[in-house]
Order: sequence, then structure tokens, then C-alpha cells
Amino acid sequence: MHIDIGSIPPEGILIEGEEGSDLFQLREEGEEVRAASPLRYRLHASLQGDELLLQGTLEAQFELRCVRCLEFFTKTVRLDPYTLLHPVENTGIQDLTDRVREDILLDLPGYPRCEQADSPRECPKLGSFAPESDYKKIQSSGEEKNVWKELDKLDPKSEEKSGDH
Repeated sequence: MHIDIGSIPPEGILIEGEEGSDLFQLREEGEEVRAASPLRYRLHASLQGDELLLQGTLEAQFELRCVRCLEFFTKTVRLDPYTLLHPVENTGIQDLTDRVREDILLDLPGYPRCEQADSPRECPKLGSFAPESDYKKIQSSGEEKNVWKELDKLDPKSEEKSGDH
């Protein structure tokens, strides 16, 4: 996303449009996240001293893989209101691609699940996993357990002899 500082009048300017999904730099094959639409934006750009102020809306759709069932679902990221204050480096064209990409991608869920989809659904694997980790169960039972016990049983010298590394 590029903005020409010289084209911004004192009262600011409305910029809107789309940027291709390649802006997100996501590989398509074998990835957990895929861009499903271009980035759509509607922003008011103005100069505030030696900084560029953008205010408005950013929106893009993604396909995310559920961490439980491994099926893809669609999730729309909409940043509204969106604000970006960017230092002006020169009077020419400013490249805001990295900043905008980061803001959008940081809004994606870290552990995507089917119920976070645009059309939420019950995950087919819901209930297939224990609701609490083994660690929490051990804590609640008051039982002391050395979590390194199984690792301590491993003999690295025997692995070196067998050729497994």
C-alpha cells in the first residue's frame, strides 16, 4: 500500500480501494492460513506535522485451519476503526505495506477454531480432547509429579550406539 504525500491536501483526502492478497505474503500450499480476498480499505489520510495519519477501515477474508479438526473455515478480519500514525520520511511516496500487513495478520486468532468462523459451527472434533490438560489435573489433585521423569529415563549413549539422533 503506497500513498503519495504530495497529493494530500491540507484538509486530508479519502482513499479507498483494494490491494491484492499477495500483500499478506502467505504461501498457499501446506499453510494453516490462506488469504481468501484482497485487502479492502477506506481511509482518510491527512498530514499531522511530520506524520501521516490514516483513519478508517481495513478488511480482508482468510481461510484458517481449525486446530481441532484441521478443516478450513472462513474468517473476516475487519479493523474498524483503524488508525495508523506513520512518520513521513520524505515528501514522496510512502510504503505502508509492512505496517498494514502486520496490523491485519495480528488480528487473526492464534489458535483458530471452527466457532470463530464467519459462520460459526460446532467443531466435529469438539469433545474429542480432554477439557483440561494433564498438568491442570495433576495440580488440582494435589499430586506431585516430576514432569521430567520420562525424559530422565532416556539414555543418550544408547541412542548414539544405535545411530538414531
